[in-house]
Amino acid sequence: MPDSNRPARPFRPEGFTLLELMLVVAILAILGTITLGYFRSLNRDAEFQQCQANIVLINQAMERYKSEAMFYPESLQQILYAEYGLPELPRCPGGGNHPAGGDYDLAVPPGGEQGYHYLIYCTDQRHKGKAQAGYPQYNSTSQKFLEG
Repeated sequence: MPDSNRPARPFRPEGFTLLELMLVVAILAILGTITLGYFRSLNRDAEFQQCQANIVLINQAMERYKSEAMFYPESLQQILYAEYGLPELPRCPGGGNHPAGGDYDLAVPPGGEQGYHYLIYCTDQRHKGKAQAGYPQYNSTSQKFLEG
């Protein structure tokens, strides 16, 4: 038997209010923004690592060239042959556009060191500042990668 002293409860349809729905959408938007930033960072790190892997390929072709010619080439165009394992220059995943057909460049020291030491580096601006030397690069003198 219903309690006659209690006032009747007003009719309220079942469901969510607009305020509750807006709150849920706002929380999802914040979580999505945080997640998207995290995945963009992972993508940039992967591009940087791929760039370093490309420099390793170029370095291996340089060493094959040296084993045949007894000195290092003066430009990257000289190693673009199948016998050196590099039919074309790899592209940097950062999306740069180097005139030599790749995004990598070669620096050779002037004078007596020319032909015996070199520096391979990426010219893509998107990597700038991620490595110690500013760009991903390999130095044949120290035989190490200068990375961040």
